[in-house]
Amino acid sequence: MKTIYHTLVTKVGDLFNAFIDEKILIMFKDNAPEELLDYCILHNENSRKDDIKPGDILVIEEEEYLITAVGRDAIENLDNLGHITLKFDGNNEAKLPGTIHVENKAIKDIDVGATIKVIRR
Repeated sequence: MKTIYHTLVTKVGDLFNAFIDEKILIMFKDNAPEELLDYCILHNENSRKDDIKPGDILVIEEEEYLITAVGRDAIENLDNLGHITLKFDGNNEAKLPGTIHVENKAIKDIDVGATIKVIRR
């Protein structure tokens, strides 16, 4: 198993659950635009060792989600802004260039200190 990406959650926005109901998780490094702070998960580490690809696995704490599609701008946004939008719908084609799609599963609760990573088996 190879870790492709790793970070720790430093803050969970007050209105974060509004997007959870839509099966969307928005992450920013600690530099999120003011108007999005309440809706995001913030993190302070942004360690990527390889490109994220369909077939890789997103792990939030111990829960695993198969990555099904990666938008053409998702990796660049992650590198430059620590920003990524995760859509839990199982689509095999990215609908938006900055989105990573994962399998259609419920999003578990996320708290400060949670580990989020991408692994490759």
